[in-house]
Amino acid sequence: ISLSEETFPVNVFQSLKRLQQLWIQNNTEKHPHDIDYPDKALSHLQSLTDLYMDGLPHKNFGEGFTKMTSLTRLTLQGDIAGFCDLKSL
Repeated sequence: ISLSEETFPVNVFQSLKRLQQLWIQNNTEKHPHDIDYPDKALSHLQSLTDLYMDGLPHKNFGEGFTKMTSLTRLTLQGDIAGFCDLKSL
């Protein structure tokens, strides 16, 4: 499952407003240069406290993350090759 808008359409989480934990890691292909974080879809998860997902090199989180005001734990990881090469957060 790729972190793309096709996989995570804008309204995919709209009915899950009380969701607190979401695991969507270990899904990104080895060369994730053509995808972005699904921040528009995630913006509906205002009760989310824990988010586990793949880190994408050279990508910004996007405006949708500012609406996730309950988020206290963000875990980013990559594959065995370590493509989650974040220099700053």
